[in-house]
Amino acid sequence: MDARSRFRKGVVGLAAVAMAAVVGLPQAATAADTTRAMSVAARDYNFSGIPSRLPAASYDTKFFNASRNEAHELVALRLANACQGYSRQQLIDLFRQGEDATFATCPDLGFEGFAFAPPLASDRTTLDLAPGRTVFVCFIPTAQGIGHFELGMLTISNVF
Repeated sequence: MDARSRFRKGVVGLAAVAMAAVVGLPQAATAADTTRAMSVAARDYNFSGIPSRLPAASYDTKFFNASRNEAHELVALRLANACQGYSRQQLIDLFRQGEDATFATCPDLGFEGFAFAPPLASDRTTLDLAPGRTVFVCFIPTAQGIGHFELGMLTISNVF
């Protein structure tokens, strides 16, 4: 192959890479890509799709509310220091006391993301999960004033 042919081949290759970047064609993943996908479904009154162990990463999360009657939310909170070892029941008891008591007891509770969906609708969000323990919870109350977390919408994952 002569120099002119090699040049043309190189220009065509560079043009293809540039075109892929412009039109958004998929390119090879790099080591820096840490976003993962997760799908979470909310039902009256539980979550499905949340593993008990998750690698620390950003999660592109599709949140679907399968309930026909009630709105649901997905709040991701990182448990740190004072509350890191809390059991599911201890967290339910704490959350029952309200926001002020919760933050007085767990001042370094970390917010990792949020999604909300009315009945039979969905939302999309990014959850940024750090190593430790993360609690996924729905704080919305029923018509009787009982928090959905008290009825089963509280899941804890170990993030590594």
